[in-house]
Amino acid sequence: MTALERRCRLLLHAYPAWYRRERGEEILATLLQASQPGRSWPAPRDTRALIMGGLRVRAWRTQNPGMTVSLRQAMLGGAALALLWFVAQDLAGLSEGLVLAWTHTTTVQPHIGPWIAADALTLAAVAAAWFAPRPAVAVLALAAAAAQECWSGRIMAIQPAGLLILLAILAPGRNRPPRSWLWLAGALSAANLLDQATGVRPLLPIYNAISPTLTVLPWIVLGAAVLWAAIDARPAIAMAVWLASTYLVIALLEHLEQVGELRPWEWQVPAAGSAILAAAATWRLRRQAAL
Repeated sequence: MTALERRCRLLLHAYPAWYRRERGEEILATLLQASQPGRSWPAPRDTRALIMGGLRVRAWRTQNPGMTVSLRQAMLGGAALALLWFVAQDLAGLSEGLVLAWTHTTTVQPHIGPWIAADALTLAAVAAAWFAPRPAVAVLALAAAAAQECWSGRIMAIQPAGLLILLAILAPGRNRPPRSWLWLAGALSAANLLDQATGVRPLLPIYNAISPTLTVLPWIVLGAAVLWAAIDARPAIAMAVWLASTYLVIALLEHLEQVGELRPWEWQVPAAGSAILAAAATWRLRRQAAL
């Protein structure tokens, strides 16, 4: 086996195993014929086409069950991202309170039990959207929405409660979002949790070391979702929902609660960004659904 053939076979792993069994030898023969004598790697254009083709085939396995179902999956994914972001904020606040109590700066808040219960129900509802029957998703989501409203009693609870109701409405039947999206949610939530939790004074040295990376990570994930739209546009739509329901909705609710003055850029930037991203990704999804 020549070095060229060995490396072509390595690149073929961009395709799933079932596709390599059916078409692998045909693709390999075409690559070898197209390569000039003496080359140890296929041409950059052929390499790029091979990798993109493999990614498209992998995405096709879980993609485009129909435009309506795809949009529902994307919106459900966005609601899940925003809910996990919210829970990460809550857990960060909880960890801050525990650290301050441990350092005798303050005492543990008396409503910590209902707080934890509401967030636990929220996490269960998000997990159910991927793993549980549709009725279970609806029951858990509505219970979590009620718990968020009861323990908080603030206007800010409208955001998680509304997202949970949306989750109950969009609860999937057989066509669930891909489980790979959970890594997207995990990366965003972990970055937010660590960024918030390490901002407590006793942990400031850790915060100063990792904060720049954690702050930019959500935008790296957003950029990756935009690039991935060439293969599958649904994660980009999910990120548009996340952007609108975190930065835009929270800014509006804080203004209504008179937490602070609402500056124009605080709502115009996330509104325009999420609208442009959603429109472009939806257009791309329509094209993919037609293929």
